[in-house]
Amino acid sequence: MTLLTRKTTNDCSATGGFLGRFWTAQDGAMSYVALVGSLIMMIFGGVGIDMMHAELKRNKVQQTLDRAVLSAANLNNTLDPESVVQDFFRAMNMEDELSGVAVDNGLGAKRVTADGHASISSDFLSLIGVSELDVYGRATAENAIAPTEISLVLDISGSMRGAKIAQLKDAAKEFVDTVLGSGGDNSRVTVSIVPYNATVNLGPELSQLYTLDLDHTMSTCAAFDSSDFNSVSLDPDQPLEQIAHFDPISNGRMTVDTPWCSTGTTGNIIAHSADPDALKDFIDSLEAQGNTAIDLGMKWGTALLDPSAQPVVEELANRGLAPETARYRPAPYEAAAQKFVVVMTDGQNTQQYDLPNWMKNPAAMSDVWVDDHGTPGTGDDRWSIRVIDRPGDRNDVFYWPHRAGRWNAYQNGPYSWVVRGAATMVGDVATIGQDTANTAHCSSYKGAGANSAQSTLVEGILSTDYADMDVDGLTGSDGDCSNYAPVRLNWQELFGTIKTTEYANTWYWQAYQDGQAFYQQYHNAYYTWEVRVDGSAADNRLHRICDAAKDAGIVVYAIGVEAPRAGLSAMNDCASSTAHFYDVEGDELLETFGSISDMLVELRLTE
Repeated sequence: MTLLTRKTTNDCSATGGFLGRFWTAQDGAMSYVALVGSLIMMIFGGVGIDMMHAELKRNKVQQTLDRAVLSAANLNNTLDPESVVQDFFRAMNMEDELSGVAVDNGLGAKRVTADGHASISSDFLSLIGVSELDVYGRATAENAIAPTEISLVLDISGSMRGAKIAQLKDAAKEFVDTVLGSGGDNSRVTVSIVPYNATVNLGPELSQLYTLDLDHTMSTCAAFDSSDFNSVSLDPDQPLEQIAHFDPISNGRMTVDTPWCSTGTTGNIIAHSADPDALKDFIDSLEAQGNTAIDLGMKWGTALLDPSAQPVVEELANRGLAPETARYRPAPYEAAAQKFVVVMTDGQNTQQYDLPNWMKNPAAMSDVWVDDHGTPGTGDDRWSIRVIDRPGDRNDVFYWPHRAGRWNAYQNGPYSWVVRGAATMVGDVATIGQDTANTAHCSSYKGAGANSAQSTLVEGILSTDYADMDVDGLTGSDGDCSNYAPVRLNWQELFGTIKTTEYANTWYWQAYQDGQAFYQQYHNAYYTWEVRVDGSAADNRLHRICDAAKDAGIVVYAIGVEAPRAGLSAMNDCASSTAHFYDVEGDELLETFGSISDMLVELRLTE
């Protein structure tokens, strides 16, 4: 019984081992399953390789499209956009893979779209009936400039002479090219240029469109009250005080050749131009001289971006001095237009001079007479300076510079070419003496009747020439003495002609040395001008106008070019942010202006 039980147990163990071995076996009949699985894996791996090749091709097409449209859409690229894209594909030996190019030119904008297509043969997908893979690409680049108004406020003070003014010119011209492109009446960008030193010259056109209280016609610079720097607005009807025409600094020749306020169009404001060639020619004409008044430059630079200037710019457009696109500029602040100021200096605010107000009054007469000999040149002018004013005209003492160092350099009247000596002064009337040669013809002047011996001195220097006259009943005879009378100048006429330094050093110093004038007279003559605004006050005015600009939404870029600490501080304070402030060397100006202009002209891929 026991043996039977043991045999049954052994038989069961053998059967279980066989079944276990069969269950775990990996050979024999399973080799077919493994083969089929391997084939499937090879096919899917091959598909991956085909897809990878297709993606590499697609990337190559897309990258070529991107580069091509970016170049073609650049506003400074004057080549045909479609040809530019084709050239890129030709260079990559991919001419057949460019499907098409679409170009959309707008006002100050260019949009270029290009499509690409390529087919590649499939090595593995063909096993399942797919013989080719197609890849596609599309790229769109848009170089779009929003309606933009820019004021370049450029330092042309004396410290800019030499290399720095040359570097500024190169940088400013490249800036103009970048932001304007070809410009023209349809330009969406206008550029104003405000050169400044101690003053800002409005120029002959702009000065007519603002209310400049003219005390003279020799130059057109305006002075401002301190409160004017609290706002960027400047009403064209607001009366503006005219700065006198004079030269308080330079020495050498007596005549004024470097006036405090430049004359004519020299360094004058250019308002809302879209003519890159004209702007670059103007930039090339800039010269460096004088003190530094950044506050005045910023006042005018921001005023030309404020909507209060719109009637002025519209009239400039009417006169053909601004493009049609600028007619309704500056745009309202709530419009989509962008407004920028780029201000630069190599220095800091210094003193601003002017003649005293009482001297600027045309009725205020000077102590100087001139007889210009009736000729336009100054070489034969005879000056007379009253150094002693005693009761009674005949007791006055006049210094005649053309007789300096001689015993008869001091006389009791102004010199007259007619009498070759002193003319007797009776108030504002000169009694013209007569000699044998001029008995008849020297008796009549403009404003006096025939046979009269007097002529009212109503004509100032630089006035209209006296007309030829019939004298003493001699019909048809010319008045030989026309314009030969000594004329008393008002202070503005005097200092518009003679430098203040020479007025003092050449005339009053000699009279003082000769014992004919007091030292105080010389001192007063030398310092005829006065300081209207010092550097500290100008810094305060600059701070306020910069804040007003930023509050109005104007973006201010400020550049200090090898500037002293005070100048850098003023520029940093004026800039819209620390990212808008640049402290650079002169040879970095080109790069700096280029960086700013690139930020104003946005070139981007839109697809």
